[in-house]
Parts: sequence; C-alpha cells; structure tokens
Amino acid sequence: MPADLGLGREALPVRKMPGRVARTSWRGFSASHKIESDAMRFFESTLERDLHTLLSADPDVVRFAVQPHRLTYWAEESGAWPVKRSYVPDVLAQLKSGACVIYEAKSVAFAEAEPWRSREPFIRKAYRDDHGLELVVLTEHDIRVQPRLANCQMMLQHRPFVADPATLLLLRQTLETMDFPTAIGMMVDRAIERGAEAAAAFSVIVQMVMSGELIFQHDRLLSPDCLVSK
Repeated sequence: MPADLGLGREALPVRKMPGRVARTSWRGFSASHKIESDAMRFFESTLERDLHTLLSADPDVVRFAVQPHRLTYWAEESGAWPVKRSYVPDVLAQLKSGACVIYEAKSVAFAEAEPWRSREPFIRKAYRDDHGLELVVLTEHDIRVQPRLANCQMMLQHRPFVADPATLLLLRQTLETMDFPTAIGMMVDRAIERGAEAAAAFSVIVQMVMSGELIFQHDRLLSPDCLVSK
C-alpha cells in the first residue's frame, strides 16, 4: 500500500505547481531526512514547513511523502447528486507500526471556512472506506505549540553528518549505571568522565531522543537541565 499511495524514493508529487505570477503559496526547500524522494523536498507554506519539522523529529515517524497522491471522492452538495472531486494531501506519513496517516496542515481561517468544512467529512470517509487511513487536520494551534516546535528545531540541528558509533556506545554504557529520569547535563557529565567530548555527548543524547531510545517531554525548552527517561 505505501508505494501505491506515493511513498518511496521514486515517487513524485502529483500537484502541478503554477507559474510564479499565478502562485498564491509560499514555496521552500524541505531538508527533512525522512523524505525519501528528492522530488518531494519542498513545502508550500510556513505551516507545512513547521509540520515537516515536527515529523522529522518525531521518533514514531519513519518516513513521509509530500503531495504523494490524488484521492478521488464523492461529495454531496446542496442536496444535488453527488459530485466527483479530488484531493491532494499535504503529507502521507508512515509510522514505526507500519500504519500510515494523512496530515493536512491548514490555518484556522481556512480550516473553519465553508469550502473545507463542507468537503472534509467526505474526504475523511473516502480515506477510511477505500484505504483504511485516518485524516488528521492540524492548524497553527496544533503545530506551533511551544516549546515543542522550538525543541524540534534545535534537535534537528544535532543530526550527525557523520555517524559517531563510539560516543553512542559510550552513552549506552553510561546509561546502564544511571537511574531515570535523569537530567541531560548529568548524562553528559558521566559521559565526559568516561572520555567523551561534551558537545558530542549532548548531540548523541538528542539523537537518541529522536530515535525513541530515550524519552523527552516537551514541556520545557531543551537544555542540560531537562529530564529524559527510558
């Protein structure tokens, strides 16, 4: 199913972009490591950009695709015969469980407007009935929750250009001697005692959070004083 829905390295976005004069969206480059297809490394609004950030730092998300397929559905309008329509989702994400989720990033102004409100139930029903998928609509109130978004932005800065297996092994050995929950700074200090560099140890801890090996609650801005658990 994922390949049919547009997940994979060879997948292409299905929405054709208008020319610069006619364009109403704000397009930018998405550097997410969880987007497998180079053709899908883009976003069309800053809200979509921030959604990409959350998905990229979410340990439960394995990969995601941008505008990966076109859904055909039937909508009932003004009591007339059903009308055939199509819908292109912002994101299709695959979770560690193997399940896929459809995400739509939409500002409150558009999410509460009549065009979307009248069609969303039919889109949601088509995904459930035809594909067994759930549609999740996220507004700026869902996506831009702080300090979670700021934390995810900072965490992604600690993704390694080159893997550091030595520091990762040292951190795992260090964790075996510690009780949880514990402060990130305490973990770094213990790793330094074992020969690790402070910056490298902090980065590896953040990477372990993004992989799900450690658990971090986004109720505080990321710092050495924050607690993590296993």
